[in-house]
Amino acid sequence: MEKRIQWSSSTTVPVKPPCTFLVPIYLVRFLRKRQRDFGTVADYLRFLLTAAPGLRRRNHLPNINRVTRRYQPAGQHLVSVNARIPGEVWTELRCLAGGSGVTMCRMFVRLLEIDEAGGLFTEGAPTESVSNYRFEQGIDRSSGVTERHTWIYFTRAPPD
Repeated sequence: MEKRIQWSSSTTVPVKPPCTFLVPIYLVRFLRKRQRDFGTVADYLRFLLTAAPGLRRRNHLPNINRVTRRYQPAGQHLVSVNARIPGEVWTELRCLAGGSGVTMCRMFVRLLEIDEAGGLFTEGAPTESVSNYRFEQGIDRSSGVTERHTWIYFTRAPPD
């Protein structure tokens, strides 16, 4: 019989941790404009994450098959952008990035690039909203293969 050790925790602290994104200099002006449009980087990130499921379906988000997470390309002039992001939004970005095999900064930059190119939504605003993310990563020790699984659960938005 197989034995296992399992644990869980419910984390809510800190509510709005200080976070730093490393953004390529060519995107900083666009980010500042979007920050003014939305009020804060946190509100803009929340907006970007609403587009993520559709982008995943259209294969616009990375899916890197590596054990380690891929960082941003070297040689870019990166600018630190500091913000206070609500814990649940930060965790949502972490799940999305982890499931794609990239760092959180790289995922944020990818979402920025897609938004700058005008490709967030193909047909207006999304008709569904994300209710829950789930991300798991594990290893099969017999084969040495690392597997990642990401689930996105939806609730339908109310009709207009």
